[in-house]
Amino acid sequence: MDHLVNVVCGGFAGFVADALLYPLDTLKTRSQLTRNLQVERRHMQRLPRYRSLYTGFFVLALGDVPSSAVFYGIYEFTKEVLSDRNISEFPLELRHAVAGLGDEGTKLPLPLVHLAGSSCGQFCSLLIRNPFEVIKQQMQAGLHPTSYATFQSIRRAQGYRGLYAGFFPTLMREVPFDGIQFMLWERLKTLESAKSSVLRIWPMGGCAGIATVPLDVVKTRLMTQGSSRMYSSATDCVCRIVREEGLRALFSGMWIRTAWITLGGFIFFASLELGKLKVRPLFRPGEDASLPQAPRAHAA
Repeated sequence: MDHLVNVVCGGFAGFVADALLYPLDTLKTRSQLTRNLQVERRHMQRLPRYRSLYTGFFVLALGDVPSSAVFYGIYEFTKEVLSDRNISEFPLELRHAVAGLGDEGTKLPLPLVHLAGSSCGQFCSLLIRNPFEVIKQQMQAGLHPTSYATFQSIRRAQGYRGLYAGFFPTLMREVPFDGIQFMLWERLKTLESAKSSVLRIWPMGGCAGIATVPLDVVKTRLMTQGSSRMYSSATDCVCRIVREEGLRALFSGMWIRTAWITLGGFIFFASLELGKLKVRPLFRPGEDASLPQAPRAHAA
């Protein structure tokens, strides 16, 4: 039953964070477009400025609720499975990979468990979210008026493969970011209250957001190039941006992204804990959700 609670709360937290901060996401995306696209978008502006900030939100919501639910559900499931395993129980190849982290009779270090859980969750989540993200970003860029027109344009120009444009830059951006964020979050939860942990992790998310801005710019360029195919790969994208626009262009939208990530981390984790407080009693009527669950025994 706990797995269902995690799935529901993960989807809820992801939706709340994205709904509140979507205008920042739109501004960030538009600041990272090529110069030509920025000029074209201003000429094609159809909606009032404040309404255009929510262009593509419905598409994002369709993809983000299930992907956030899958991410957090898999994260918690992986964490539970790996926390109970001794190093000796892993295949020989994995035992060699974690050699030096402890004797074969000991368990994996918790930070490694959290990193593995967030990585597995992010990969599975991105398989769901990426197509919606591509459509959403092209709508934010003003390339197409509706989600259906965007989908049809991508399908005709690139096939269904086009829905996974920017997949690997996004994965490279998210895996270390989420790994660091969840390792810190789990560690802080063992030291203090969840409320205090949310406040402590807030600025940490912003620092991680700054470090991953170049990957975010590459992801945006690959997702919004449409049928023009300006960039053949992520590497080609980086080289052309630096050569044609300068190194500074790789940090476009840095402060917007920093604000978005910082606030997003606070809202996500706060919503996650609030969701658990409200949802868990529905599945366990006799349990006081405000009381912390007993931690599992774990060898250091």
